[in-house]
Amino acid sequence: CSSLTSVPEMDTSNVTNMEVMFYGCSSLTSVPEMDTSNVTNMDRMFLGCSSLTSVPEMDTSNVTNMRRMFDGCSSLASVTFTGSVVPPYDADMFSGTPINSGNGSIFVPDDMVNAYKVTSGWSAHASVIKGISER
Repeated sequence: CSSLTSVPEMDTSNVTNMEVMFYGCSSLTSVPEMDTSNVTNMDRMFLGCSSLTSVPEMDTSNVTNMRRMFDGCSSLASVTFTGSVVPPYDADMFSGTPINSGNGSIFVPDDMVNAYKVTSGWSAHASVIKGISER
């Protein structure tokens, strides 16, 4: 999918596994809104999407694996996670992104900001974790 620049809207309401969904789509600049409320696996979902500049809000309430989710997304400066639990963290999740170097933003529900900032792994990005109301 290295030539793919966009994707159409799709019904993802019953999807539980988005592992490697957009892996290697280096020309992809954005993706449409997706229902991720039932997803448990987002392993390498956007790995290598170097042209990706934005992703929609993602409900990560049920996610158990976010390994290398945005690794290599060198144009992605912000992400927004919704949901009532702090998802599992992976050390390579933001590798190669502005977020990893402290020049991006991770937006989370306002009442979850402190929980993210003190949770192992996420705490490494405490300076860029902000409430959704700050977008």
